[in-house]
Amino acid sequence: TEDPRFYFDTIIMVCIFISTICLAVDEPIPPEVAKEQFILDRTAILTAIDVALTMIFGIEMLLKMLSLGFIFGPNAYWRVGWHIMDGAVVIIAFISFFSSLSGNSGGSLKALKALRAFRALRPLRAVSRVPSLKTMVNAILMSFPAVMSAFVINLLFMVIFSIMGVQMFAGTFDY
Repeated sequence: TEDPRFYFDTIIMVCIFISTICLAVDEPIPPEVAKEQFILDRTAILTAIDVALTMIFGIEMLLKMLSLGFIFGPNAYWRVGWHIMDGAVVIIAFISFFSSLSGNSGGSLKALKALRAFRALRPLRAVSRVPSLKTMVNAILMSFPAVMSAFVINLLFMVIFSIMGVQMFAGTFDY
């Protein structure tokens, strides 16, 4: 007998893959231009797929919260960093979906439509399901302090040489 979670995780990974493909194919074209170029059909299909995937990811989030617990417990959904990232991506997708569903073109709703940019985080959901990727991303995140100190030293040298360059070549390249 196989683990029933295998099928669930496989279906979710396929959905993440489809979502990534849709994000790569999607073009932010205004509706007026899309009508002229006959791109409206593709945009409608991608929107329908995005809505379906958002619903699937929402159901996944609810099922995980029911099985793991909401906040209480050592492995509760909102206590594990990867689940928090997954939940945030799904919640932002729902906010974006409902803001576009209202159809009102007010300024506040246009600001909410900017949340669609966070759909780019959907492929990161795959990281939490592949242990070797999770280990690699954790190692990269743990190396940030050392990288930041090297970045600051590099930035310091760049500022010093920039000041020297401005002093040496001041007025030489008039154009």
